[in-house]
Amino acid sequence: MKFVEITQDGAALLQGKVDDYAGIFTSDVDTCVVRAFYGAEGLVVIHDTGQLSIVSIESLLRNIGQISACHIAHQEKYAGSPQYSEHQQRTKELQEICKTNEAPNYLNIPSGQVYFRLDGHLQSGFSATDFIITPPDVRVRDMINIINNLFSPRNSQSIPLDIQFKDGNFQPPPRLLLSKEKIRYRANKELNRGDKDYMDNYRIAESMGIFA
Repeated sequence: MKFVEITQDGAALLQGKVDDYAGIFTSDVDTCVVRAFYGAEGLVVIHDTGQLSIVSIESLLRNIGQISACHIAHQEKYAGSPQYSEHQQRTKELQEICKTNEAPNYLNIPSGQVYFRLDGHLQSGFSATDFIITPPDVRVRDMINIINNLFSPRNSQSIPLDIQFKDGNFQPPPRLLLSKEKIRYRANKELNRGDKDYMDNYRIAESMGIFA
């Protein structure tokens, strides 16, 4: 079976009538949660850091019709963290949008990876007959998402959803939300405050040609 892979801040839409994939896979789930929505017309899976725009999630969910089930995959060891409380609030908002009477089904994934099959079955691991299809230019896509996430205000929930797979095909990488000049200015500002993370990621992005 073939599985579409998505990465952080990314999403995929599968619809059986057009897609030759068994489901959607994601990994490296740490303090994020993975949201899977089963609807009358397909499956949407989102690797949610908590910074994604609710409006952009709602827009994608319109493609799958009436939603019948929602699964949330997470690592239970982070359930008491402040970030997890923010995820719970987002879950309440999304439940209102989805208009489903069913409470989400929570899945603990200590391995940090999870598969959701289009046929509704949940798959806990990889088998010898499975194939994971990774998005093209995945390193560039990941770096753009890291920069967009890091340089957005904390808990702004303003990042557009990176729809990585839709209409039977992988989609182009997202665009940077800020100019190179604004990103460098912020990186320098944080570096002067003693936080190297912004500058380190800026330099990695620059070395990869992200700003070209």
